Amino acid sequence: MIHGTETDFLYKRTDTPEAQEFLKSIGVEPTPSALRQLSVFARCLQIFNSRNQRYNDLWSSRGYKGSLFQMDHKMARVWEIFWDSEQAPTQIGDEFEENTDDVFDLINYCAFFLRNAQDQNASGRK
Repeated sequence: MIHGTETDFLYKRTDTPEAQEFLKSIGVEPTPSALRQLSVFARCLQIFNSRNQRYNDLWSSRGYKGSLFQMDHKMARVWEIFWDSEQAPTQIGDEFEENTDDVFDLINYCAFFLRNAQDQNASGRK
């Protein structure tokens, strides 16, 4: 994979002074590895923001138990796509983004689990 190219959607926006300053502000040294990690989390946040505009925190209506269920569901898909497959998860372009959509969803469901657990929301709020 060629990192930092226009076709590499995960790494386009990470080597900026703003990203480096953000990491410093939360006590993280802005190493190349930390900046790449931030790019993954930033992509997850973009997906969350886009979907949450439509669904308005619907994820909290199922609580952390619902998040666990969704995490299991997403992990099964990721496993199916990448474990026994000839597909490499490092393909560049639309196919890579399409094949990794469930990975970003899994990360977001992990965050939802943590947020629901912090709120002691086991089974959801209506």
